[in-house]
Amino acid sequence: MYPKILFGVSLIIGLLIIIGVVLAVGMLLWNNLLTITPALTKSAVPIEQQVTITTDKTEYEQGEVIKLSVRNNLDESICFESCNTYCFQKKNVVWREYLMKMCEVNFITECINSSEIKEFKIKLSEVDFEKGVYKIAVPIYKGCQNKEFPCEESKRIYSNEFTIKEKKDTIIPKDKESCEAQGGIWGKVGLSSEEVCNLPTSDAGKECSDSDECEGSCIAELSEEDWDKAEQGIVVYTKGKCTAWKITVGCSAFVENGKVEGILCVD
Repeated sequence: MYPKILFGVSLIIGLLIIIGVVLAVGMLLWNNLLTITPALTKSAVPIEQQVTITTDKTEYEQGEVIKLSVRNNLDESICFESCNTYCFQKKNVVWREYLMKMCEVNFITECINSSEIKEFKIKLSEVDFEKGVYKIAVPIYKGCQNKEFPCEESKRIYSNEFTIKEKKDTIIPKDKESCEAQGGIWGKVGLSSEEVCNLPTSDAGKECSDSDECEGSCIAELSEEDWDKAEQGIVVYTKGKCTAWKITVGCSAFVENGKVEGILCVD
């Protein structure tokens, strides 16, 4: 009788051990699956959905600045080339390259890590763009060691579409009546011996990093300490505000490319 009881107990213990081992292995496999699945899911997403490129606006005037943001949602760093870091494509029935550069030398200029954002500022004033619908292409490189070639050009990523309007020439009135009709002030400005028209701007007070972003000028209101630094030629990194008038006289801290490099006096 006792041998039968011992045999039954041993059998139950053995079954419990087997069930425990199976459950432990199952839990281990499940945890591994939970860890691997997000990585597999993310790697299956096309790179153009993991690296996004957006412009700050969808409509620009000639002479404005496009602020282009590249967001890296990959699990690895991406890099940019020196030749055509970005290039425009213009819609003309089909998309065509616009103002592509031909370079004898091309190298990696900069890389950004996962989850980082790179911002580019593109001055439309540097090129006389035709009016139309555009998008910007950015060649993305992966696997670059020490920011050097060779590395793999993974994909060209495209921004949203945006419009560049037809260039409008600002006509400065040549007489007092026409000037005042546009809200301007007619008279001598600074030390000028001639009477001219100083027109108001429509973007007065707008935050800016460069005068190219304003109808007038981009000027910073500096503290006394920073003003002294600027007078000594010490670079002060700051933003400014667009002026209320096209012509600005006196001594001011003009902001260019996000910094003040000196105090400029305009008579």
